[in-house]
Amino acid sequence: MFTEEPVRITLELKNLEGFEGESATLTCDLSKTDRTDGQWTYNGQPLTTSERIQLKVDGYHQCVEFAELTIADAGQYGYSIENVSTSATLSVRGT
Repeated sequence: MFTEEPVRITLELKNLEGFEGESATLTCDLSKTDRTDGQWTYNGQPLTTSERIQLKVDGYHQCVEFAELTIADAGQYGYSIENVSTSATLSVRGT
């Protein structure tokens, strides 16, 4: 009987510090490619995308891309899929 391996996080999110107006990317890696069923959160709530904030899936990589950081982007970000999760803090400094 074949049992499929559960997905694992192979690269955890890392805390990131950026400056207001700059771009930034939060990235984690999974053990399986092209998974689009994961959930990103911001301060414990589902992350809302916008023209400035985009979710990207590239092979094993799961990313949140910020085109221009604002002070309001600072906070706790998390990614979860199946029974695994990772989180990190984004700090944004004013210019």
